[in-house]
Amino acid sequence: GALPGQALARIRVPTLLMHHQHDACTVCQPERVPALLPALSQAPVKALWWIDGGGPPSGNICGPLHWHGFIGQDAELARRLAGWMRQPRATP
Repeated sequence: GALPGQALARIRVPTLLMHHQHDACTVCQPERVPALLPALSQAPVKALWWIDGGGPPSGNICGPLHWHGFIGQDAELARRLAGWMRQPRATP
């Protein structure tokens, strides 16, 4: 299920939330994302990255070829994620 329905307080490892600003998925609504950070109460490090750019989106708005799947940003986001995993931090 969607993150708001999960037991986020049970997570005890560094946690990064990443969301595309233009994601139009009805389940993963951008305006609900910031409220998830306080729910990660046991995570030693928690961060939220807002992603913009990429594209062009196509197909289902909840699919991998749309903003929901960070279309067109694979290499850049993989590089950034690898850096964050090596050194988790609260700021982007």
